[in-house]
Amino acid sequence: MKQIKLLYFAQLGAQAGNAEESLSTELDSLEALFDDRKTAHGWDLSVKNIRFARNDDFCSASDRFHDGDVIAFMPPMSGG
Repeated sequence: MKQIKLLYFAQLGAQAGNAEESLSTELDSLEALFDDRKTAHGWDLSVKNIRFARNDDFCSASDRFHDGDVIAFMPPMSGG
């Protein structure tokens, strides 16, 4: 079981009702983790529209994560 911290940006945080959460999980890919949280929080974005970061470094949905990691999900952002 891995203990991780999740950070949600923009609409993901708004839809989840918080900008971060701690989670214990047996999942190991970022894509599987996103799909799990998408179901839990009712997000309407596809994994293809999300940028991922693990421990402050951008990475891909297929990357693995480890116990103690900080994972960020970032949807497309607009503004100026």
